[in-house]
Amino acid sequence: MSNAQSLLIAGFRNTRSTLKRYTRPNYWEGPSNSQEFLVSGSIAYPAVGVETTIIAYNVPSGYIGRLRWLWITHIGGNPPDGTGQVIWRLRLNGAALNGFGNLQFQVGSSNGAAFGAGMPISSVELAQGDVLTATVTTTVAQVGGVMTASQFHGWVVSAAAQGGMQ
Repeated sequence: MSNAQSLLIAGFRNTRSTLKRYTRPNYWEGPSNSQEFLVSGSIAYPAVGVETTIIAYNVPSGYIGRLRWLWITHIGGNPPDGTGQVIWRLRLNGAALNGFGNLQFQVGSSNGAAFGAGMPISSVELAQGDVLTATVTTTVAQVGGVMTASQFHGWVVSAAAQGGMQ
């Protein structure tokens, strides 16, 4: 090994030992100063062809965050899963989120009127002023006192405390 090669390797080892290790942010739990939000509600199915909001969450001014869990469920009677009779949507500022614009199956589960296991989601980033909504549209009248319900569970944190909007 030449003298130049030895110096190059020694320099590489020095550089490598001084580099900081990258730590991935914890999108699941959020920063230690984050605040959880939990929004839930239920409605009777709307008239055929009318897209109706089940629940909505407005991100407070000056905050950023993430949606952690999502439930969109049917309550009562035979579930309409896969029939095309009920279409659920998850919208952010009015636009359907990718993969959530034409849901024909429940997301998560419900045990009667109580929410069961939800669907973990960590890819939905929220910024100040964002409006997250769960909506439902029916293509066939739903009878017999059946309802639909939804729940959002996530966290928000002051954007200023995190170094600004991301």
